[in-house]
Amino acid sequence: MLRPGGVVELVWNTRDEQVPWAAALGEVLAAESRDHEADQTVVEQFARALDARVEHARSGTVQRTSPEQVVAGIATRSYVATVDDARRGQFLGRVRALLATHSDTRGRDLVDLSYRTGTYRLAPA
Repeated sequence: MLRPGGVVELVWNTRDEQVPWAAALGEVLAAESRDHEADQTVVEQFARALDARVEHARSGTVQRTSPEQVVAGIATRSYVATVDDARRGQFLGRVRALLATHSDTRGRDLVDLSYRTGTYRLAPA
């Protein structure tokens, strides 16, 4: 139960897959993630349960990172970290291969990984 006058705020950062190399990365990840993406229907579920109105804002950010840091971040995801070493190695190898060959990332020491941020503020109706 939400205390009187209280609010709930939910935030999601997702890759901006309008960026071609991020879209290609998303395809590689989707093949492995097995439906582990965040369930954003939770906003509607919370709003109904709390009888709250929803305010939505969007923004974005860019993370400048090395291709290997992209791989390291992906390696921490539960659907990657929980598989056996051989499968994890093969999957991360596919991610490295994409980063090494995609025209937007090939030969670069740093890449720009763009994110879209959605913020949902649930306040009493």
